[in-house]
Amino acid sequence: GLMIVTVQSRGVLAKIGIEPGDVVLALNNKAVKTPKDYEDAFAAAKAAGKKDVIARIQCGRQERCGDLTALYPIEIQQE
Repeated sequence: GLMIVTVQSRGVLAKIGIEPGDVVLALNNKAVKTPKDYEDAFAAAKAAGKKDVIARIQCGRQERCGDLTALYPIEIQQE
């Protein structure tokens, strides 16, 4: 997975409750291991006309949410 290091306070990740330390395991059912995997998933979804990707996120802080892994829609930012 790819660990989230920072989250913009008003960004799309903050809006859905993602925090630093959480780990992106997959985007649209494809494993994410590198920043390029992350970027490629968004580029492919955008090229296909999608407005979001579905992320499987593992909580990074056990005291906050145990061993929770959840699915979240992440909005694709239009430039």
